[in-house]
Amino acid sequence: MEFTKNPNSPYDFELSMSFLAKENSEPAPYQWKDQKFRQAFRLGENVFPAKVESIGTVKEPELEVTTTDSAPKTLLKEKLTQFLKLDLDLADLYEFMERDPKLRRIKERFYGFKAPAMGSNLFQVIITAIVQQQISLQVAYHMTSLLVKKFGESVDFQNEKYWAFPSPNSLAEARIEELRSCKLSERKSEYIKDFSRAVREDRLQPEDLRGMETEEIVDMLTEYRGIGTWTAELVSVAASRNKGGKGPAADLGVRDAVSKYYFDGERQDPETVREILSRWNEYAKDVIVYLLYATRRELEV
Repeated sequence: MEFTKNPNSPYDFELSMSFLAKENSEPAPYQWKDQKFRQAFRLGENVFPAKVESIGTVKEPELEVTTTDSAPKTLLKEKLTQFLKLDLDLADLYEFMERDPKLRRIKERFYGFKAPAMGSNLFQVIITAIVQQQISLQVAYHMTSLLVKKFGESVDFQNEKYWAFPSPNSLAEARIEELRSCKLSERKSEYIKDFSRAVREDRLQPEDLRGMETEEIVDMLTEYRGIGTWTAELVSVAASRNKGGKGPAADLGVRDAVSKYYFDGERQDPETVREILSRWNEYAKDVIVYLLYATRRELEV
């Protein structure tokens, strides 16, 4: 089955997907190969593959989605729209970025860029954030891929394997030594198992966080072992209803990105970065993503 989706313009599919994963990367669970996005999604009780490619332009974007005939088209389209932020309207953000010479240059270079979410659901976002604690994104990506291949569910489609992120039940039942085999520390293995068990036992439903204020999300998540302010603020970027909020000012990548473009590369402390983010008000989270991508691509402004 094939169907199309027209994202809000502008939208640069290749630019956005290259932020998510490198070409021919390991499944985490998404993959970016031959200019096509691939992932399996759990919809209800079953897992369905989705292959997405661009058949439009940046100014007139159109995506073609290929999946199985049995896939629930409406649910899959909704999942892809949320995960890839296809309905995000960049007009107000771009108008704001025009007022700052540095942000204007970044906007011009990455016109149409919409960073996908950290995961297709908030459980995945939280587990991914735990994995990323105090390590490089490259190492975290590899660990996440190992988790996906060991505990995730896969489906064969058109002679390729599509992966879905592990379910709370699969990670709750995992033995610590099995989690450790994915290069995780013993502590992180315990955190992931404990949090997954809490979700399985219905003590917390991560999707309930969606739409809450940043402060509410931080307060709720930091009650769980292994989830500190840094992790909770990172999750709040994907979950909170307020566009502004505190943002992950303690994140080393965010600190370095802000420092690179506004303090001549001299690394600033979290409170200084938080003060800068507050100036950007409701656009802070989106501006952070653009700064991170500009830093990754070594853009000079």
